[in-house]
Amino acid sequence: MDVRLARPEDAPALSKLHVEAMATGTALSAAPGSYAATLERLHREAIDDSARIVLVSEQDAEVVAMAQLAPSRAAN
Repeated sequence: MDVRLARPEDAPALSKLHVEAMATGTALSAAPGSYAATLERLHREAIDDSARIVLVSEQDAEVVAMAQLAPSRAAN
């Protein structure tokens, strides 16, 4: 398994993973009823956001996992 920075062309695969995670109740910060197209747009925006780091894990050239790192907005 390889881990790398996400690229804009990964957005459809990230959307698919997100939909699958929502179906099993394991997606964080997911809006119930979000559609794949909306999630794809949100993932593409996250990839393009210089304040975020989006990682993907590939197995046999297929994106099988993802992680996002973003600055905290907490006041502490």
